Amino acid sequence: MVRTASRALNMPKNMAQSTINRISRRKQNGILAVIAGMLFFYTSFAQELDLAAQLFSEGRWEACNRECKRAEIMQQGSAPLRIQLLGAACAIRMNPADTDKIKDRLTALSMQTQDVEVAAGASFEKARLLWQDDLPRQALDSFAFTFQITTNRQLFLMAACSAFLVLDKNQALKTEYPALVQQINTSRALWSGELFGLCRPKKKPSRFQIDPAGWFVHFYRSQISPAIGQRCTLEPSCSEYFKQATARHGWLGVPMIGDRFIREPDVNKYKTKPVLVNGMVRYADPVNDHDFWMKK
Repeated sequence: MVRTASRALNMPKNMAQSTINRISRRKQNGILAVIAGMLFFYTSFAQELDLAAQLFSEGRWEACNRECKRAEIMQQGSAPLRIQLLGAACAIRMNPADTDKIKDRLTALSMQTQDVEVAAGASFEKARLLWQDDLPRQALDSFAFTFQITTNRQLFLMAACSAFLVLDKNQALKTEYPALVQQINTSRALWSGELFGLCRPKKKPSRFQIDPAGWFVHFYRSQISPAIGQRCTLEPSCSEYFKQATARHGWLGVPMIGDRFIREPDVNKYKTKPVLVNGMVRYADPVNDHDFWMKK
């Protein structure tokens, strides 16, 4: 493995530099930066891969996925392995909540022997998913596999750095992988602060972080509303108003719902904009009537 590290040191520097430059231009998020860093082994593909690779590097997952599917159809279900890997990578980013099938696809790609770099890239992608799912041992095995078989300098360094971060977070694993620890350390002189930033995965946000208004509205509707009954006479209801306001304007939805509570007595008093909802008369008070000051 020392020879592997030596081989990495002797690889052309312009390849790594072009990758770093591309990453610097497109720091949309941590995952995109990591995969942009892996695009080194897409750029020399056959011409049919050029468009898909370009779409992927721009973060246009749906368009890239369509291009990959088009290639699969043209190849009658036998698409090039690298197109299959691109498709799987897009699928992760399009629907990150549904990863079991994608893991199976990546596992199959990592086990094939026709294209070593596809196997290495698929294993790296799978390791990222496993790490995100808090499965450090399985993630470490996949990072180690990538580290040991790839001949690409950037992927070699990223796999090594990622494995180091997994071990650093799970110290007990160091005693189980002494040879891997020693192998990883042979490349540490090449790691930069930027590389660490690229390799650290984003934490999975909780449901509250993803949709705080949705969490609050769900709690209100399931726990409070049944006890006090339907009291709101406005359309949409206050809970729905809050949900829509936060969806459009984030945390500014909080003062907006506060403003609505203040206005509600006057709306009921003057009975403007009556509407019939489920056989009941309510008074229209949509978000659009009160967020004009936020619009450009």
